[in-house]
Amino acid sequence: MSNKIGYLGFSNEFPDELDERFVWVGYNTGNLIFDYTLKQIIDAELIPMNQIRKFNADDYKTFITTAFIWIQPNEPKLIAWYKSILSYVKDKPLIPISVGLQSPTFSSDFKIHEDTVKILTEMAERCVLGVRGYYSAEILNKHGIKNIKVVGCPSLYLNLDPNSNFSIKNIKNPSKSCSNFRAFHGKLRDHEKNFLKYCADKDFSFVEQNQITLTKNCAPNDYPKLKKWMEDKSKIFFCAEEWIDFMRSFDFNIGYRFHANVAAILAGVPSLFLAIDSRVTEMCEFFKLPTIKPEAFDPQKDLEYYSELADYTQFNSNFSKLIENFKDFCNDNHITLKGK
Repeated sequence: MSNKIGYLGFSNEFPDELDERFVWVGYNTGNLIFDYTLKQIIDAELIPMNQIRKFNADDYKTFITTAFIWIQPNEPKLIAWYKSILSYVKDKPLIPISVGLQSPTFSSDFKIHEDTVKILTEMAERCVLGVRGYYSAEILNKHGIKNIKVVGCPSLYLNLDPNSNFSIKNIKNPSKSCSNFRAFHGKLRDHEKNFLKYCADKDFSFVEQNQITLTKNCAPNDYPKLKKWMEDKSKIFFCAEEWIDFMRSFDFNIGYRFHANVAAILAGVPSLFLAIDSRVTEMCEFFKLPTIKPEAFDPQKDLEYYSELADYTQFNSNFSKLIENFKDFCNDNHITLKGK
């Protein structure tokens, strides 16, 4: 019987065409950060999702997936995808790292589709499900799914060496900053335009994750200025290592994107998270990452004010416990970590 673990991840070879690259990465380059981390820390054989049928499931004892990070109340395409993955692995454990709900608020009435509940229930009979935060755990429990462990997002576990003393230094007077924003869909709210104009006025660099870009409809009056700034200062990455290395040139980072902010943290740069939904908020709460609400952003405040809000004291004091928690989750599922 095989002892191999199969990781259902992104192929290590990305397409040449830009449109195809976005398809390859799931239409959001932020996915690269947790995919890269899992490849670095878990002793598993990569099974590229776009080539899954080329690999015989019988050759593996268990599988790891990140497919359940964006559970919605009713999304037929996602549910069909979940079913196809479970069908592929047959009766083997399918370990999700990590289950997360896509909800604007911490609504106690969030309803997981009955088909998704059946899939997660079947998975939980074979393994411990990794969950992104306590809100997601609460909703799963309400749906009868109990065999779970909150581990947050795997992207932050790139360095599991207890002797590394990984920590983020607080900074009072940043000299070079980077920013990011949510996907550009719909008209921007006043506080969102204020945030972008603030970043443009201070000539921050900007990291994009989606193919959807700023349009005149988003911010008619501010479009020329913001568009010029983005043309000059924006970057997009299809390689996690290059992304993290790029972030090392900054001493402060701020934005709406969880994984863009994590890329900065992995580079040792303090990041301030503008938590826009329950998904970002619950992961920030779990890791004790510094956050503010987007509508609380005040363009009259100086950069020192926001850098002081990016206080990593709690994160640093708590992180070693979370590493051990993640290792316990891996042990419970017989997942071997590299170097162990």
